[in-house]
Amino acid sequence: MADIDETTYREWIGRTQVMRERLDAWPVRGLGAALERDFGAGEGDEVPGLGQWLYFVPAVARSRMGEDGHPQRGDFLPPVSLPRRMWAASDISFGRPMRIGEEVEKTARIASVSVKEGKTGVLVFLKVENTYRVDGEQALSEVQTLVYRDDPKPDEAPPPPRPAPDNAAWSEVVETDTALLFRYSAVTFNAHRIHYDAPYARTVEGYPDVVVHGQLTATLLFDALRRNVASQRAKTFGFRAMKPIFVGQPIFLEGAPAESGYELWARDANGHLCLSASVDF
Repeated sequence: MADIDETTYREWIGRTQVMRERLDAWPVRGLGAALERDFGAGEGDEVPGLGQWLYFVPAVARSRMGEDGHPQRGDFLPPVSLPRRMWAASDISFGRPMRIGEEVEKTARIASVSVKEGKTGVLVFLKVENTYRVDGEQALSEVQTLVYRDDPKPDEAPPPPRPAPDNAAWSEVVETDTALLFRYSAVTFNAHRIHYDAPYARTVEGYPDVVVHGQLTATLLFDALRRNVASQRAKTFGFRAMKPIFVGQPIFLEGAPAESGYELWARDANGHLCLSASVDF
């Protein structure tokens, strides 16, 4: 892989994209069906927590998709030449609720692009700020961190797993299967092939099997929080992807009280930390 310099992508910093969309009911119904939850999907009902990912989906033509299933790079997102892309983290601040039937304006802005040298080679970190407004009032803001890297070498070992906390105040388990992953991909219009194409995930990106979406795990964790904690409206929520979860593996959703909210995490059956999160009220 050729050397990559931050100056290559400097012109993309500050680039913005403004979109407007009516929040229809069907994605909320679809998410509820996938997760076996009744979120309510009538006109005026609140969009459930993290439901912003159901809207403003990247509905590009197949001819404009890259090999990995993502939209081709070089339009809004910079043309990073590294092949593997991961959604590594999100930091979300909640304002007023968004409701089904409302017109929402989303402004996406590329906040930064940085190049670092990691143990596995060059990494490109891209931060995208997304702001959602209803009638000019901010409803939600989110900073997404995307990471680009090269495909793993055949003899490359994954990083050692970290143990999950052992002080859970509650614990739930979700069994994953291909139907769950398909439905979540469908309702978010996510065509990233690692979530449904096992031969691609194994032979191209070096995973042992199809990968559970980080957004799906975060959504399950946020939904479990809602059931296990007295009804409080979240002020902020942030998550960090730590270790992939593969189809067929159970996800343990856990949390414990923290100073101003809760520390949350998802772990696998071996006690390895897969996703860490925090929420403030």
